[in-house]
Amino acid sequence: MAEASTAGGADCAFCGTPIVCTTTLVEVDGSYYCCPNCELAARQPATARRVRRGGGLVLTCTHCGTPIIFSEIMVSTGGRTYCCANCAEVAGRRAAAATAAAR
Repeated sequence: MAEASTAGGADCAFCGTPIVCTTTLVEVDGSYYCCPNCELAARQPATARRVRRGGGLVLTCTHCGTPIIFSEIMVSTGGRTYCCANCAEVAGRRAAAATAAAR
């Protein structure tokens, strides 16, 4: 995994989500991914779409739609499932901003 300062303001090369949480950050050949799920989907998009678990389709991220292959890094909060802490953080920030703007 890349150092926290390395991605400084980058967006995930696969899902486009701003990288604000670097706990699952992956850097490959100068491209930054918010998590291993996005990095795998970028390398093998057709395979990622067809991944099946237990006869059913694999979970996908509520925020970016990426298939959740590495369930050990997924985050579930408020009845929503995210591929990583980064997507959960960005979704939370956007929800908080929308709530504040509605006031």
